[in-house]
Amino acid sequence: MWSCGVILYALLTSSLPFDDRNLEVLYQKAAKGKINIRSWLFPSAQNLIMRILDPNPATRITIAEIKEDGWFNQDYILSTNHDNGELEDDFRIKDNVKNEHPSTSNIFDKIDPSNEC
Repeated sequence: MWSCGVILYALLTSSLPFDDRNLEVLYQKAAKGKINIRSWLFPSAQNLIMRILDPNPATRITIAEIKEDGWFNQDYILSTNHDNGELEDDFRIKDNVKNEHPSTSNIFDKIDPSNEC
């Protein structure tokens, strides 16, 4: 899960959450969760990243909790699979809703919720 947070941060900011020329200092920042969070990110995205990059695995957000997060669920539609009638996740944009922020593919789209990290 933590690695997904690093990737999400990189995708949103085009930089890494932990950075230092000194490798030991870099590891210390990561271990302490000292993230160089970008102030221009939406507060809900900042919050989600902070919870994913929590250095303590016991308190780090889970996939199930991420799927309940407001930022993650932006433009989320639960639809049915037309082949067998089962519910499935669908992250397509709702056509009748004006989205204030450009929608992009979500990095967590393909995560299997039964495979907790």
